Formats: sequence, C-alpha cells, structure tokens
Amino acid sequence: RTEEVAVYSDRNYKKFEQVFINYGEKGNADLLLLYGFALDRNPFDSVDISVGLSRDDPLFLSKKAYLDKSGRGMASVRFPLQLSRYPSELVDFLRLLLVEPEDLGMQPLDRVDFNEPISPSLERRVLVTMIGICESYIDQYPTTLAQDEQMIRDRGMFNTLTRQQRMAIRLRASEKRILLQTIKAVQEELLKLPTVVNDISAPVAAAGRSFDTMATK
Repeated sequence: RTEEVAVYSDRNYKKFEQVFINYGEKGNADLLLLYGFALDRNPFDSVDISVGLSRDDPLFLSKKAYLDKSGRGMASVRFPLQLSRYPSELVDFLRLLLVEPEDLGMQPLDRVDFNEPISPSLERRVLVTMIGICESYIDQYPTTLAQDEQMIRDRGMFNTLTRQQRMAIRLRASEKRILLQTIKAVQEELLKLPTVVNDISAPVAAAGRSFDTMATK
C-alpha cells in the first residue's frame, strides 16, 4: 500500500510557485523532534515543569483526598512556562501543595478555594518554590545561557558543529531564556509582598496573578 500525505492549500497557486507549510503553534522541542530544527526566538516556545505532592507533607492524606476528588490523583502535574507567561493554574496548584495547618486555621482543607490567596506566608512560599524549581532545571544544563549565546554568535565555530548539535544548542538556549525570565518576574513579585502583616484582614497580593502576561523588558 502506498503511503500518502494530503496537503490542502488556502489559496490558488501558480505553476512552479513555492508552497509554504504552516508548522502551527509549536515550541522548539516539538519543532526539533518533528521537523529537525529549532528557532532562536520562537513565540510559542515553552518549558514544562513538573510538581507533585510529597508523602512527607503533614497534610498528605487530606491533600491526597482533595486531589483524588478533583480527579488528579498522586501523579505529578506538568505546567508549561513561556517567555511572557505561565498558567495561573500552576500558582493555584502550588498553593495546595504548600499550604500548612497554620495557613488554614480552623478551616478544613476541602473547603479552601486555592484559586485565591490564603495567607501572605503561603504566597511567599509559592513564589520562592517557583524560583527554586526554575533554578533546579537550569542547574541541569551543562552550559550557561551566556555560553550558548556566545557559541551561536561565533559563526565560524558554530558552523563547524553538526546540524543536530546546532539545533540542540538553540533549543537549550531558548529554554534557559524562559526559565531565567520566569525567575526575574517572580523575584519582582516577591518584592511586592508584605514582609510583616499587622492587619490580618488586609487583602493579600495574589502570588503570580500578574504573570499571566509578564513584562519582558
């Protein structure tokens, strides 16, 4: 049986006119895996981070029951970070994972709305944890972003590498940019949180809510 690929055009083409295919909204990892290339500046690029419930958590059973009821279970959950944003669901999920008995008071965990801030200390732990996760991912790379960018700029040396090596460097450089930009944005949000709260009725700044569209200066 002959295998075929069907391509449908969105307009009429002249004879011998070049036809371009839209790859869609894909990150560099997908582009490299599926098509063999990666882009230096890809607006759809992302880095997935995984977070999950620890069995050492003093509220492990309550949190596990909460996750089971919501259909998530014990499995780690992956969230995509992008250069200009990350999902607010990541912040909500970290609130659940990091909440402590002191944050809850007399309120049962299954009655808490983790889509909203609970306490300043919890919001701070969420942000600090996000920074730690990003830093741990960066530490796994064999080079720094500055070293990767230097290699890419050195065209003479860069072109001596195989295509696969060049694409791998572009991929890891773009991932580091996302992780470093996220760290920078989270650090800025940390500065906005109160260090001392005298009025417990005062509204709590939401950790990361402004990151849904982060500044990329």
